Amino acid sequence: MTATVESLLFSQQQVLDLTGLKIGRLRDWSNDIFLPEYRVGQKPVYSFRDLVGLRVCKTLRDEGVSMQEIRRDDPYLRKYKDSPWAGLRIYRLGKTIYFLNPTTGEIESTKHPEQRAFDQIIELAAVVASLNRRVDGLKKRARAAFGQVTQSRSVMSNAPVIAGTRIRVAAIKDLAETGMSNREIRRRFPVLTEADVRAAVEYRSRKKAS
Repeated sequence: MTATVESLLFSQQQVLDLTGLKIGRLRDWSNDIFLPEYRVGQKPVYSFRDLVGLRVCKTLRDEGVSMQEIRRDDPYLRKYKDSPWAGLRIYRLGKTIYFLNPTTGEIESTKHPEQRAFDQIIELAAVVASLNRRVDGLKKRARAAFGQVTQSRSVMSNAPVIAGTRIRVAAIKDLAETGMSNREIRRRFPVLTEADVRAAVEYRSRKKAS
């Protein structure tokens, strides 16, 4: 994962769209093994590293690995990587998780030390490539939507958002008020244009003045 990719930030709705997770499961995991790396005000925002880890764990859950197993293995795997689900090569045998120990180069399990023939190998490079393609898809918006703020009851509970996205105007303004430049905000939210950021800042300023 390059520094450019790791600098991106994603809203909760973008994480749902990119990983295929349901909102209940994301909220549950975000209070457990996937504490978001960043927050804007009280709202969590997720790094690309978070996305990769969430996608890996969803893959394991879809194949029948229990959340109890993932939670049990998580502290052990963190001995080797701070973000193990996005940083270690993961294998699956039935409903048991194995990993490539970066220190020894051996495939290990927290329960079974012997090497086995695996039902599944989760290739991080493939997960990263898939998510990169999905992130690129987020950038495809109609040009007429650039620099526009909209509200809809069906989008983010009627909160003002940048047209063609689910990014709240408030989230952009909060980042700007921390001193983050427009360019930095766009790096965090790659779907945004310069006109989008300006529109969000000006919209909130007008609201405060009225």
